[in-house]
Amino acid sequence: MASAAFFGTQVSRTYWPLKIPPVEWGGRFILKRFAQLSGSRLKRGPEDEPIGLALESMRWYGLFGRFGDADKDWWAGLADVQLPVLAVSAAGDHQDPTWACRKLFEQIGSEHKQFVNLGRDQGFADNFGHVEMLVSKAAQAEVWPLVARWLVDQRTALLPGQADLAAAV
Repeated sequence: MASAAFFGTQVSRTYWPLKIPPVEWGGRFILKRFAQLSGSRLKRGPEDEPIGLALESMRWYGLFGRFGDADKDWWAGLADVQLPVLAVSAAGDHQDPTWACRKLFEQIGSEHKQFVNLGRDQGFADNFGHVEMLVSKAAQAEVWPLVARWLVDQRTALLPGQADLAAAV
């Protein structure tokens, strides 16, 4: 793998109801009846999500859950990542808020990484949402050219005023 790009990605947000074992058990019982979750019905995007992803997320957020498995702590392992990383959050994303995406970004150990928050305060036309950051006319005009530029050269800052950040982070 030469590089990695994350769009609206986080693992830090806590869902407190899932800390109550009967709620988690009931959720698992219900979810196991499905093969997939409808992305469009749940307003999470145009694609359906595999049920295994939801079950794994429930394991992470449960009472004794953690981001990892029995052998490894995946959160600590992010510090060992050394490939170029682009992390993109959306100012209007309520599912994966910017603070949580930023926390994941800061855990990654690569010296060549960039964080972009898609919002008006950063010079974008609008505060993008979770889906709109990838699937919209505005994304086609504003986001994808940034991503294409990053794929060609991961070491050059994508946004004005970010030159020091790209070099230092």
